[in-house]
Amino acid sequence: YYLREPGVSREKIKAEQAELGFVCVEDKWAGLVPYQYALAIENFSNPFYWSEKLADCFLAWTMPIYYGCTRITDYFPAEALIQIDINAPDVAEQIQSAISSNAWQRNRDAIAYARELVLNRYQLFPFVAQQIRSFENTYGSFAQKQVVSIQPRQYYQLSIKFAGKIQAIRK
Repeated sequence: YYLREPGVSREKIKAEQAELGFVCVEDKWAGLVPYQYALAIENFSNPFYWSEKLADCFLAWTMPIYYGCTRITDYFPAEALIQIDINAPDVAEQIQSAISSNAWQRNRDAIAYARELVLNRYQLFPFVAQQIRSFENTYGSFAQKQVVSIQPRQYYQLSIKFAGKIQAIRK
């Protein structure tokens, strides 16, 4: 179905999917937090890219069964995730083995540490703060601090309006 077709609604599509055993999850948190494990498969694999697919698992205290960044253990502890190759013929057995060995229970400390890394290092504000500290440590503190006044838009419009007149007076 396409939602653009007459008589097709989201509710109709959800009802038919439910008959097939598919349950739509409206909120990613609700789809992760009740589970110990979650598949996190990136759109492509390379050495330096990982996304919120992985971070969201850690934030929900879920152990990701992960495919994507080939050097992910440079960013997170190896014990915090189950790294797989989706093209490997034995990938299903690898996942079953990790789950049956109770990897989540054994590695909760590593998952907690990975979660702290997401919260305190890899998000935007902690990252920017760390970059500023690094810059200051390398090059010294920023130049003398100065007060910056932020004025309403009307102030600047008036300034622009009278700028030409002021220059004419100066001449």
